[in-house]
Amino acid sequence: MRYLGNKESIVSEIVDLIDRKGLLTNRCSFFGAFCGTGTVSNAVKDKFEIILNDNLCLATTF
Repeated sequence: MRYLGNKESIVSEIVDLIDRKGLLTNRCSFFGAFCGTGTVSNAVKDKFEIILNDNLCLATTF
């Protein structure tokens, strides 16, 4: 299910920015305050400990 505001079309740019900042190699935590469908979290799940928070029901049913 897609909804207005999803980051699917820009997720590669977000991951590139995180990489340019040198954060992909630090094994940090990634906090998705308004994770929605989890597109960004899913893209970085192999590089970060993921912490998600959202009231959207779909956010808890990956």
